[in-house]
Amino acid sequence: MIYLTNIQSTIRQKLLFQVDELFIDRGALIALIGKNGSGKSTFLKALAGLDSLVTGHIVLNDKEYMFQKNYFPSKLVSYIPVKIVPFGAISLIDFVLSGRSGDRNFLDIPNSDEQQKVSNLLDQFNMAHMAFDSFENLSDGEQKLALIMRSVYRDADVLLLDEPESFLDVGNRKLVFEWLKKLSSQGKTIVFSTHQPDLAAQYCSVFLSINEGKLMQNSAKDYKELIDRIFD
Repeated sequence: MIYLTNIQSTIRQKLLFQVDELFIDRGALIALIGKNGSGKSTFLKALAGLDSLVTGHIVLNDKEYMFQKNYFPSKLVSYIPVKIVPFGAISLIDFVLSGRSGDRNFLDIPNSDEQQKVSNLLDQFNMAHMAFDSFENLSDGEQKLALIMRSVYRDADVLLLDEPESFLDVGNRKLVFEWLKKLSSQGKTIVFSTHQPDLAAQYCSVFLSINEGKLMQNSAKDYKELIDRIFD
């Protein structure tokens, strides 16, 4: 579970958002919505320990942390950006395997079990035929699926995704959301920003919204009213 208190984000003396108290239960699947520039990415990066633009306290799995860079153990939280440019040439299968590179031996050589797990993931995401294709030559949508597979393989307790549906066609959007639902049913806590609230509402019971400087929790059943309030 995640428990946040006295959260505030300010950029250039402008308040992005604040919230006195927020509780996210273990196994929750939560969509985060708001206008462009409202602070969605800032919030996700701060939760992941990648951004220090948020102040406040966070309790994760009964341990308290202060918001700062690199404050979580690496295996606890996995952040998936909208897009990534890896350093150097790397194949798709090696990119996914890199999700747990810090857990292996000093030679960083994955064993046969790890390779089999990644092969199974590639099968399930219908990408086995491009296992040895260069990551940089994949389409934007294929790269996004690779990012998600890498995070699934990493097996972190908390997954934070910035627009997981971006660059994907309709079929792959559904595939990704079904995977997120499956992972949450297995106890993973998942928060993702989205510009597809209608699709997210089919899978989530809770929405987070950032609007007029407030970070609020809402029932997914009320998402249409929420959309009207934010974007009208």
